Amino acid sequence: MPREKQFDETEAIRRFTEVFWQKGYKACSVGDLVAASGLSRSSLYDTFGDKEQLFVRCLQYYGGHIRENLEAFTKDLPSPMEKIAGALQMPFHTYGQQAENCKGCLVVNTMGELDGTNSEVQQLVMNARTGYEAFLAACIEQGQAQGELITHAEPQALARFLYAAMSGLLVIFKAAPNQAFLEEQVALIMKLLQK
Repeated sequence: MPREKQFDETEAIRRFTEVFWQKGYKACSVGDLVAASGLSRSSLYDTFGDKEQLFVRCLQYYGGHIRENLEAFTKDLPSPMEKIAGALQMPFHTYGQQAENCKGCLVVNTMGELDGTNSEVQQLVMNARTGYEAFLAACIEQGQAQGELITHAEPQALARFLYAAMSGLLVIFKAAPNQAFLEEQVALIMKLLQK
């Protein structure tokens, strides 16, 4: 008779995600994962598979929370322009990007770290990116219809531009956290969008 698991899988995935997010996939060892979760190596392997399989589960977990966090962060913002600005700022606020512990974004970090040999990881990263872009595109389309935003570019193209800009800001902010710089850059991006 198989032994019953004595741990919460969701909580373990949350802890594993934190370790991958803090250290990166390559620098994270199985020992780091064991230490963070309190599980034995055999429990980790029996439940989650190898490090790569576990990383996929963590990306699924993280990606599942992006849209939820984005909606929660922007739900009370009244105009499309404010929702766009909120969407650009959300990762810096929601994920606790304090100067002493700035982790960036797990999706953006993964884009920069891995070589694309794992198609499942690539697909999860793409899904997270396109989901964020879809949210931005919907706001842009609404803002264009209301006359708030420039109309010489398609909403999807502008959304891709905004995601790329936000990704760059996340990388810079991770290396050298500076709230004034972030606010300046978001304000400049928003001016470029204004009609």
